[in-house]
Amino acid sequence: MLLALAGALGAEARAAGTTPVIARFIARTSQPKADTPWSYCVLAVTGSTVTPLEASVKQRLFDERGNPAGDVGSASFYGAWCQAIKLPASIRGDAITLETKVTVAQRVLVIRTPIRVR
Repeated sequence: MLLALAGALGAEARAAGTTPVIARFIARTSQPKADTPWSYCVLAVTGSTVTPLEASVKQRLFDERGNPAGDVGSASFYGAWCQAIKLPASIRGDAITLETKVTVAQRVLVIRTPIRVR
């Protein structure tokens, strides 16, 4: 599944420090269908050798004004974390941002992905 998503939507954050750290959000589309599972993955690797890293992730949704619209969830993972969520029809057509905070070795990387539920 991860390889199938690799050529799709991708958003990335890099952390400064002695070891380059890359967090990446990967999904097939930024326009998921309402009430249908939307699959995506979050990666955490070193930038130089693409070595998987221990990480944690916390995700939240924000409306077009930047107000919190709901928590998506959180998890700990090694290298890659994939899940599928259903977004409600009540936000269909709204400009929503999915914020993904990835914490690796006390460094926090933030990825903001604009989505529009169809």
